Amino acid sequence: MGSLPRIFDRDRQQADAFINELLTYICINMGVPGFESPMRKIAMALTYIKGDKVDQWVKRIAEWWDSLNPMIHNVHYTWTLFLVAFQEQFMDHSKQ
Repeated sequence: MGSLPRIFDRDRQQADAFINELLTYICINMGVPGFESPMRKIAMALTYIKGDKVDQWVKRIAEWWDSLNPMIHNVHYTWTLFLVAFQEQFMDHSKQ
């Protein structure tokens, strides 16, 4: 349900909008199988981060994701770590 988030291609001015759209999409689909899993949220988010300028970052996050143990790491904190990594990499830190 709802509109899919736009593709994020490293435009720092669009980073906030991308995260807001992603979080809204996840909220709208709460209760849909898969949307409760923090690890699946990360995997889904990575499908909307595309382009030459972000490929290496996506690859590093995907490798990190692949190293996670779903029995241990499929917790909200893992999702929070992903959001922090995204913010540190792409948010416009000069913006007030």
